[in-house]
Amino acid sequence: MKKKVRIFCVILAGYKHKKSRILPQIKTWVKKCDGYIYATGVADKKINSIRAFSKDSYEYSYAKVRNGLKYVYNNYKGQYDFILKSDSDAYIIMENLRLYLHNRDPDEHLYSGYQMYTHTAKIDPKFALNQGGVGYVLSRKTVKELVEKGFKNRRICLRRNDGFEDVEIARCLKNMKIYPNDARDYKNRELFFPTDPLYAVGVHKNKPAHPYYRSWSVHFYESKVPMSDFPIGFHWVSNGMMETLEYLLYGINIAGLQNKFFSVNDDDENVYNNKIKYSTEVLNIFSEKYFK
Repeated sequence: MKKKVRIFCVILAGYKHKKSRILPQIKTWVKKCDGYIYATGVADKKINSIRAFSKDSYEYSYAKVRNGLKYVYNNYKGQYDFILKSDSDAYIIMENLRLYLHNRDPDEHLYSGYQMYTHTAKIDPKFALNQGGVGYVLSRKTVKELVEKGFKNRRICLRRNDGFEDVEIARCLKNMKIYPNDARDYKNRELFFPTDPLYAVGVHKNKPAHPYYRSWSVHFYESKVPMSDFPIGFHWVSNGMMETLEYLLYGINIAGLQNKFFSVNDDDENVYNNKIKYSTEVLNIFSEKYFK
């Protein structure tokens, strides 16, 4: 599945979070990307960070992501099918992301993630975007159009450097008639979560929403939409929680349980090859039917 779905990760970060966020990410899920860069204010080869903008504050997140996407497009063309843009406090289950993208055509437009709508008059009331913290996925066709057409035209994309990246990227794409896809499974359950795993499983569902979301119509906080069986990502994940998730997802075994879907090991080469072929066919069908 990894060979078929190549994902390059562009991660927005502040360089000051190198030890507290970036290194724990690289130690856990980021190493599963087919390539990655950190869009920061400092170039550092040890963590694959580029100097995406001279100022490293979140106020200039749009400039950092814009320049990060341009950098990947110009330097890694042909080496990815999709780009995942995420933040340095996100945790992504890359296997589930690849499963979600398995039947998606990278040469068609795709802008997919956790969809949000504003219900204030400050921004277009019908304006929708994919939340940038947990992350969103862009197909290589969408990246190409964004870089070659959008970023070069001030009528399509903001030319200023300040601005929130998820809002401005969504506005760019909307001006090119590319709209956000709300990533869900066949039961209409969420795949990307704009908050930490504890909120995602309902531990804090009775607490008020984070101030960031109070001016947005975010259906997750209305406790109407449960988590998918194949979740993709979470936001606001501490370094301790990041390593905990990694261990719980990949390190433990439960007596009497196994994931039969991917259990294909066999000493007989012919049997093994037949199992691989069958699992691949099942994977294709599952990915097509399970996700919207």
